[in-house]
Amino acid sequence: TTLAHKSVAQGWPLQEHHKNMFVKRGERTCFAHPPDCTGPNNRGQRVALSIDPASPFLHHAQIKHGQIKTGKNEPNRPRSLSDMNQIPRRKNMMDTTKTCDGIPRLCCFCTPLGWLGLLGLDGRLISTFVGHAAQKSIVNAAMTLARTTNIRMENWTPPLRSDLEDYAAGKPVQFDAVDLSSSGTLFQRKITELTRKIPYGQTVSYGELARRAGHPRAARAVGTVMSHNRFPILIPCHRVLAAGGKLGGYTAPCGTEFKKRLLKLESQALGKPNPIDD
Repeated sequence: TTLAHKSVAQGWPLQEHHKNMFVKRGERTCFAHPPDCTGPNNRGQRVALSIDPASPFLHHAQIKHGQIKTGKNEPNRPRSLSDMNQIPRRKNMMDTTKTCDGIPRLCCFCTPLGWLGLLGLDGRLISTFVGHAAQKSIVNAAMTLARTTNIRMENWTPPLRSDLEDYAAGKPVQFDAVDLSSSGTLFQRKITELTRKIPYGQTVSYGELARRAGHPRAARAVGTVMSHNRFPILIPCHRVLAAGGKLGGYTAPCGTEFKKRLLKLESQALGKPNPIDD
């Protein structure tokens, strides 16, 4: 037993230089809030709070945070907030049997909408790329995001690629069941979740989305969330318009012109008028 343990047990004041001694063998203890670490069931649980379990480049982390655990020895642990919310999953969307080696995979394919790309790491989707005129443009964007030039080109997720090809060909496809990693603030995750629920061929305004999230004056903040969307089409930010039915912005190489194409594609597939005038 260390001096720090005795200090806590006997009610002595815990000096600053003793805090770093309060470590149980085999565990790490967080001292940001010492009273939380003294209970019989809480010791060693406030660890690595700054690490996001859904971070795309964090491999096989063994993180203790309350009663939530993440690790390769716990296969039933939800890997994202959408898992925790029990959103239905499309089976066999990702084949992880040959991709869990820490090397990013990139699948590029040409469609009527131009070149699309799917970047994955250890069987998880990291980003989608849309609106590119050439495969090389996607490869460069993927290397920038992954911060490495060691990217393997392969068709690592055939079911998702097939669905995106169907979507680009004008077939109604809803991607709200695809498992995506979650990050950001509570507000950002809420906006992302609401955006995924917008039905195919329908649109809402930034202000309406903010109202649904419980922040009716945060329309501009909604636009900021849309501009940082790593999964265009899968998270259909193109269905979110500015006030008065105006197009608003879109983050893609082709900009708002690509947003117009997506809206026109969906409205034509449903036989509805285009929500944006050409």
